[in-house]
Amino acid sequence: MKPAAAATFLSLSVAMFPAWAAAQSNLSGAHEVGELTSVQATLEDTPDSSPATLRVRGLITAPEPCQVATAEAVGEGESETAGIARVLKIRVTTARASEDQACTQKLTDLQFQFTQEVGLREFEEVEVISDRDIERALVELAE
Repeated sequence: MKPAAAATFLSLSVAMFPAWAAAQSNLSGAHEVGELTSVQATLEDTPDSSPATLRVRGLITAPEPCQVATAEAVGEGESETAGIARVLKIRVTTARASEDQACTQKLTDLQFQFTQEVGLREFEEVEVISDRDIERALVELAE
């Protein structure tokens, strides 16, 4: 390639890269990997003396549909709004279900669920944490 042609090719490549990068960010701009949405916490009481069940549900954005979401309790804290009320902290992570499986790179919202037996009104809030996001939800009584 002649020097003038090489310079023209290089300047075209550099000029076109920002447009391609912007198009990519617009395609994936709705959600980012690790983003949490639709977080809900419900407390299901039992008619007998057994403990109530706390269920926490929501969505986490994963980089591909071949991932699975896992939720686990990682601690407790105090509520920022309710004073001495307790907050259950839950970490949600995603991981590839199988390394042997080929998968398309496509942002995907995965459902997660966490269930734990608790005392009635033991927790007022839950704090769900991912590597990128934190969402809080008040614990509602199930009907």
